[in-house]
Amino acid sequence: MFDDFAEEFPGHRLSVVDLRPICDCGWAADRYFPTTEDATTHWLRDHAFPAVESQPPNWLVVKSDVLREQVEEMITTRPEAALKLLAEVEKWHRPLTTKAVQAARHRGASWTDVGSALGVSRQAAHERFRALEL
Repeated sequence: MFDDFAEEFPGHRLSVVDLRPICDCGWAADRYFPTTEDATTHWLRDHAFPAVESQPPNWLVVKSDVLREQVEEMITTRPEAALKLLAEVEKWHRPLTTKAVQAARHRGASWTDVGSALGVSRQAAHERFRALEL
């Protein structure tokens, strides 16, 4: 039954032990449920859906990786063209990052959440984007 979710929630496989949902990623519910169905619903609503929604789609990550690899190759063969391309990327990268931070903060993300998503500290995220305060 629980394997039905394996494709939909990569990296997250449900187990229900003594009516307590546990995920193979390390997450575990802080309470027990009356039925396996209730435990599964809790896992889906409070863990699996939010965990998957917080990750970019795999197909987009693959495209990003391909772009990065192609730019790295271009740097070795055509560095001036690579610079022009990177300047173009920079033109849309910064405004999109700002929009994403604004949207995340508007949805209730903390500076810790923003920093974690960007791979920086809470303080660094706040320092860079504090002018966006709600």
